[in-house]
Amino acid sequence: MVAEAKSCHKNTNAQYCQRETRTERECMSTDTPLKSFELFFDGAVITEIVTWTNKKTENVKTSYRSKRGFLYNTSVTEIRALIRFLLFLDVTKSSKESTASIWAKDGTGKPICIAATSQKLFWFLLYCLRFDDPSFNHVGPVKSR
Repeated sequence: MVAEAKSCHKNTNAQYCQRETRTERECMSTDTPLKSFELFFDGAVITEIVTWTNKKTENVKTSYRSKRGFLYNTSVTEIRALIRFLLFLDVTKSSKESTASIWAKDGTGKPICIAATSQKLFWFLLYCLRFDDPSFNHVGPVKSR
C-alpha cells in the first residue's frame, strides 16, 4: 500500500512524478519527530528548495544598494533549520503573533528565536523561500466564462 501517491498529469513537472513513494511500513516506522519530518522533507526536496531559494536570493541581491551580511546563498542546513523553526513557531501557537513580539528583547520574546537568528534574517529567508521554479507555469491560463 502506498502512503504517498504521486500522479502525473500533463500539467505537472516530470521530476516530481519520478520521486519515490513511501510505503505504509516506512511511514509507520517513524518513531521520532525527526524521522517524520524527513518523510516530507527528504534530501531531494530540501535540495530543490535550496536551488530555487538561492535563485530568488540572486535576484534580490541586485536591488540592495549596500550589501548586508545575509545576502548570501543559503544551504541545505539553513533551509532545514528554517522549516523546523517555522514548525516550532506553529507548535508554540506563534503563527499569528508579530515577529516584533517574537524577537522582543524585553523578556516577553521567545529566547530560542532571539538566540537562533535575527529578525531581519528570518524575514529575508521567508521572502526568498521558494519551493518551485517561478518560471514554470503550474496552472496554465485562466479561462473566463
